This record gives sequence, structure tokens and C-alpha cells, in this order.
Amino acid sequence: MWALKYQIDLKEKIIITGIPCGDENTWDSLNFIPGSILRGISISRFLQNHKEENHLQTMRQEFFESDLRFLHAYPEAKNNQLRSLPTPLSWRKFKDASEYENLINLAFYQQDFDDSQLQKIGQPFCFPYQGENEDDDETDQAKVLFLTPDDWFSLHINRGTEEKMFRYHSLNEGQKFIGYIISSDRAYLEKVRLLFATPEEVFIGRSQKAEYGRVELQFIDELIENWQEVDLTNSLDEFLTLTCLSDVLLRDEQTGAYTSELNTIGIKPERAFKIMTRIGGFNRTVNLPIPQAQAIRAGSVYVYKNSPEVRGILTVWQEHGLGERLHEGYGRVVVDWNNFPELKPDLYSYPQRPIDQRDQFVFNQSTALKPLADLMITDIFHQRVQQRLLKASGQVEITASPSNSQLSRLVAVLQKALDQYQTNADLTQAQLTITTYFNDLKKPALREFDKARIGSTFLKDWILTKVGNPGNIWTDPLSLNTRDYPQIGDQSVDKESLAFSYTLQYILSALRRELKKK
Repeated sequence: MWALKYQIDLKEKIIITGIPCGDENTWDSLNFIPGSILRGISISRFLQNHKEENHLQTMRQEFFESDLRFLHAYPEAKNNQLRSLPTPLSWRKFKDASEYENLINLAFYQQDFDDSQLQKIGQPFCFPYQGENEDDDETDQAKVLFLTPDDWFSLHINRGTEEKMFRYHSLNEGQKFIGYIISSDRAYLEKVRLLFATPEEVFIGRSQKAEYGRVELQFIDELIENWQEVDLTNSLDEFLTLTCLSDVLLRDEQTGAYTSELNTIGIKPERAFKIMTRIGGFNRTVNLPIPQAQAIRAGSVYVYKNSPEVRGILTVWQEHGLGERLHEGYGRVVVDWNNFPELKPDLYSYPQRPIDQRDQFVFNQSTALKPLADLMITDIFHQRVQQRLLKASGQVEITASPSNSQLSRLVAVLQKALDQYQTNADLTQAQLTITTYFNDLKKPALREFDKARIGSTFLKDWILTKVGNPGNIWTDPLSLNTRDYPQIGDQSVDKESLAFSYTLQYILSALRRELKKK
């Protein structure tokens, strides 16, 4: 297989839409650049440059009937023109583990670990590689770098006869994405290369008239012969793994419905880590959305017993792709890429963009859109904080816990204080409700709370400290940084007014989790 490597450098923010969110004024971009983008541009260039009588037949032969395939462009890894790949869904880490601890691959250890004590990897892309081990007597350990594309929320206002607000969730400028165009015939790749004067600026995605979509496209190096999509593989005697490197649109042979069951096409996996997703898009030529389809999500992993017959079938899928829309980069799978029982995370990350480089839109205090912007910011912030609250509360361990009746009364009091604060915004009154409850405890109940501890701290003192210093919630336990606080123009989230609510939610979540244990 021959391959032509390409790089897309984002000069402006881009919006590559997938499934519509339901609001015609709200667009959410994919976190990668689909191969259909470059394929569409290439076909358009071909038709512009060829006006001969049989040019449509030639175009159909080269772009539709051949094995010319435009693979997705994923985020660049290590600033070194390396292509990251979707994170396998079989990877886990312990909930209380530090960021330095090894990851677990459940494709091999499914029976040895309690899944309730593990959590999925949050970063959508990764780049595994062979790391150097500090102990020269041991073999080098597989390491993995995780990446999350830099996204950006923008607010645009159309000041016509009626003010309208448009919210765009885009990929931020300044990033690079790496992809490949592949074919068994190098002549097809040479023809595609000649369609562009690289490096060349092109426009992709939506809202191009609003200063979105400008990118720089360039082809890197010469054509690659005997190209392989992954470099780091590890063959095992007992198992084979099949990892989806892109969404896979697969239909059941009997019903024609989209399916995630690979056993419907000949072989049955021992176990699978899979998620079904929906894919769509937008056809700018006809100005209509593309019909939605169900697909096996990129990163899904299937585990098979090793045998020459199974390996032969999986290898064919790896070489030729699996399912539909292969020309657009879908259906990419790889064998034995995920065969690492443990991996060490690489803590390398991209430098963050300075906050003063962000776009600033100053709201007129009298505009009716300012409250809507505040609501949007709060909603985005709430989604980010809730995920961390659940994780943090799950790590709270109470020893010598009070009885269920005492915990239930405490939960009721904390919920009452939360309702008071959210209704009246009176912090002092809400804090007084909690301190009064503890001060009025009778001796039998007080003895129970005197025994209960979180670490070396009494449960009662832990709660009163949290309630008395709600502003500490952002650093302990949430560990938020500057990038975690959303901003639309000059509007930013009001942390001070939200701190007490999230503090009580954190405590309540930990106590309710303790109640469920009993």
C-alpha cells in the first residue's frame, strides 16, 4: 500500500459539524478532520482542471471505483508531524491513581480487576510508543501520550431587525492535524498531489464568511511504500485484538441494519469494548445535512482467540477496511496494536494559549443577550465541574461511619441549606443552618460523629471546614486551572456565587455514596 502524508495547519478556528445539536443557531465541531473534507476538495479541483469529454467517467474511476482512500486527520503528536490515534476503549486507570501510575488494559485483565474501581480514559486521542526504562535490566515499557484538541466556544450576534445569538463550538486555531491518503496504485496519489500547490491555503467547514475555516494544507515528504498505519504492535500467543482507528459503519448481513456485532460476519470475539455512535455531516454543495448513520465508535476493541484462520480474516480487514464509506476514511481497523497489558502515561502536553490572545467581545450592559451569555457560561462550567465532583466524591472514604439514620438526617440538613442558598443567595444563613444542626446534636448522635473520620480528620470537622471555606473547592479537590473557566467575550463565570453550592453538592455526593454502601 502506498501513502501520501498530509498536514492541516489551522490558521483560523474551524467548524466541522457532525450530528446537529437541535438548535439551528448552535454548531458543535468534530474533534478531528474527516477524510471526506480533503476528498471533496480534491474532487472539486479535479472537475475544475478537467473539461474533456469523458472527465466524469475518469473522476468516477479514480475517486469512487478505485481503492483511493482519504483517511481522517487526527491531532499531531509531540509537535513532530506524528499522527495520534483514537484512544482504545479497553484502557482504564484506577480512580484513586495519580497521573503517573500505569494504565490497565482490560482486554487482558478483565477477570482480575473490579471495574467499579476503574475509570475510563477521558482524552480522545493517544500516541503509544516504546519508552526508555530507567532499569537497564528490564525491557523497555510501552508509554502513551494522551491528547485533547484545543476547542473554543464563540458567541456571535446578528444585529438585524431582531437580535440573534449564534454559539459556535469550534476547533481552535494554531493546531496541526495529520492524515494520510492511501492507495495500492501510486499513480492515483501522484494525481492528487498535483491538484494542490502545497503549502496552500484552503477553506473548510462552516461559517467561512465569519472568519472560520482557513487552513494551510501541505503534503509531507515523498510517497511512502509499504505503509503501515501503526508502528508499535505486540503479538501474543493466546489473543488477537482488533482496534477501530476510525468509526466503522457495519451492516448486519441478514437485516441490513447497522450493527456492532462482528460475529455476524464470520468470527465471534471473546469479548469486546465497544460503543455505538451516530455520524452525520453537512453537504455544502446542496446545502443539506448528510443522512445520519449508526457506527461502531473509533477506539472500540474486539478480542479474539489466536488462530491462523482468525488472523487471516483480521489482516484482510486491516488492509482493505471494514464496512461502508471506506473512501472517506471510515472502517479503519488494526490488528495487535492494543496488545499491551500495561502502559505508562506520558505527561507531555501542549503549551496553552495565553489568555490575552483570546477574542474579546464586550457586551453592552443594556443588551438582552448578556443574561443569555451568563446562562451559557454557567451551563458549560456546570458540565465540567460535575464530572470532577463525581470523581472527587468517589474518592472520599469514611471510616467508622455513623448509622444510616444519622447520615440521612445530615443529608436532609445539607440539602435544606443548599435549597436556602440557591433560593435566597444568603451564605450566612445557609452556613448557620449547618452549624446549628451540629451544635444541637444530642450525646448519642454526637458520639457517632466523634468516631467517624475521613483520613485523620473527624467527619464533623471536615464538613464544617468545607462549608466555612467554600472558595477552596476549586483547588481542593477539583484542581481547576485557568482553562477550565469558560468565557464568552468579556463575560466569565461567577466563581464566588457558585462555590458554596458546589461545596455542598460535593459533600452530599460523598454522604449519599456512603449510604448506598450500607
